[in-house]
Amino acid sequence: VAVPALALPGFLLGRSGGEEREPARNSASAGALLLRHTDGWRRLDGREPIPGLSLADPVTLEHDDGDHPATLRAGMAIGAEGALALPPAFLARLEEMPAPEIVRLGSIAAIRYRELMHRELDDALTVYVVPTNRGAATIACAARHVAPEQREPSGAARCEDVATTLTLLGAQPREL
Repeated sequence: VAVPALALPGFLLGRSGGEEREPARNSASAGALLLRHTDGWRRLDGREPIPGLSLADPVTLEHDDGDHPATLRAGMAIGAEGALALPPAFLARLEEMPAPEIVRLGSIAAIRYRELMHRELDDALTVYVVPTNRGAATIACAARHVAPEQREPSGAARCEDVATTLTLLGAQPREL
């Protein structure tokens, strides 16, 4: 009961994603997920997965401007379950239990977990999850933690710009 009550104000007051700095001219697909991105992102093949967060048909994008690098990994999470819609193996590797926020990724309602500290990674993670009839569509963004006064344009903001372009292909979102 408390989780939906806390998440509702975030959904009503907040919006996931800021204004894009340039048009998203490129696209990348991961099974049932389609994401649009700017020229600053490049697709990586054979990238190491996030420990505990296995994704079916993953796509990995990287943005490295030197100051605020970011890596985005998207796909359908394998073993995602429960109210948090995350795999238990991933949850076990986090410093603390994540606090869900309900946000919109374009026209799709999603769960966002911000600034997760993974025991095996140096960068903070932001994870977006959209439960669908085909599994949990998941976007994980790893970005170096920076001081609040240096956030814009941070790697996390760049990831969020890409996450807000999510289109589901052949999958229907479930009600949160």
